[in-house]
Amino acid sequence: MENNIHNDFFISIIKNRENAIDFLSGVLPDKILKEIDFNYLDFDDTAYIQNRFKDLFSDIVIKTKINNKNTDIFILIEHKSTAPDDKALFLQTLNYIYSMLELDFNNKKDFRIIIPLVFYHGERKWKIPRYFLDLYDVNDDIKQFLLNFSYLLPEICNKFVARRSKSCAGKELRQSETRSIITLCENRTTEQLLPSTRDTSRSRTLLQISGII
Repeated sequence: MENNIHNDFFISIIKNRENAIDFLSGVLPDKILKEIDFNYLDFDDTAYIQNRFKDLFSDIVIKTKINNKNTDIFILIEHKSTAPDDKALFLQTLNYIYSMLELDFNNKKDFRIIIPLVFYHGERKWKIPRYFLDLYDVNDDIKQFLLNFSYLLPEICNKFVARRSKSCAGKELRQSETRSIITLCENRTTEQLLPSTRDTSRSRTLLQISGII
């Protein structure tokens, strides 16, 4: 139940355009961020999680463009307090990638860009490989013929959302506070964050409750 609260909290705030832009600005690498066209941003409400993995994950897709090409940021949100099975994570991500590329092919469209991003709520160290290829214990001569892809894992924000949703379940936050809080990531300091809110003392209190400062 607690993990579902975390997921509902995250999904509810991320499905606002300004919140989504702030969130992506906080978690995406600069080299990717500078290529994204935020003039185009939409959300796909379809649930793409396979039935066998519904106890492990939720998902949300943010649709945008990179170099005028359709781009999906596929966000996989884990349900459990411990990291999911590595094969399940990669298989669910691969299923989404294949489904979308097949859809593009059938509609005679260019293949879209797909950027997977994983939110992990647990406190244990993340041990799942970052590259699909690392699941194979074979030499490089063989690996060159194998499928490979990776995912983003913004660990600082993941732990924050888990704490934040638990602290504020059932409480209404003003949008400016929510936007400011969600942008708190590895490269942001408290001093950079707080001046962007209308109520600095309240925002600082919210951050303290969350265990961030």
